[in-house]
Amino acid sequence: MKAPAAPVFFVPQPAHGRRLKEMATIDHAHEPRIERPAAALCGACRPIATMVVLGVTALVTGAQFVWPQVLETLRRTPDALAAGQWWRTFSPLFVHAYGWPHLLFNLVWIGAAGVLVERRFGHVRWLVLYFVPGVIGEFIGFVWDPHAAGASLGGCGLLGGLAAWLVLRGQALPWRIRWWGPFIIVGGLVLTLCQNLHGPPMLAGTALGLLMIVWERKTTTDS
Repeated sequence: MKAPAAPVFFVPQPAHGRRLKEMATIDHAHEPRIERPAAALCGACRPIATMVVLGVTALVTGAQFVWPQVLETLRRTPDALAAGQWWRTFSPLFVHAYGWPHLLFNLVWIGAAGVLVERRFGHVRWLVLYFVPGVIGEFIGFVWDPHAAGASLGGCGLLGGLAAWLVLRGQALPWRIRWWGPFIIVGGLVLTLCQNLHGPPMLAGTALGLLMIVWERKTTTDS
């Protein structure tokens, strides 16, 4: 005579548990990524570029509070640039003209955006999306907002790259996430028309991100 089978109990999952699993599935299983060789994919890599650049920025800005001449040596100053101090085309990205709150705010939001961008574009392209739009913003800043400084111009380049990715690669994501792509692009246009210094780097980052993704598609198709 067979022994009776052990009873099987069904334990329902809480609604929020199912929702977290769905979000994880979207982020990992169905998330479209740039088609690159397996060795170049960065979906689970450490955000090295984000950590290094923001770490250096924190150290340099921290030094300006001990030695105020650091800020004066690195910030945007049109007369100094005209005198041949070429490093001021990028050095303002590493200091902050408005003190600790300015630094902490930028570290938080650039760190969050930087991790997302680095996992989708990789380390090298992160650096391109940060520094190229950042330097473009610095050149415009010598006209629109001289004597200022801050890392937000580089961060806006990252936002532009993320917007490009959401538009071209985010088809599997919910619309409540994808809409941030067009929103960032429109925001960059509005800021530029208002001569806000954060607009041009945002648009430059979007253009670079679009070029990177389109080029990746082309090379993948050709191969």
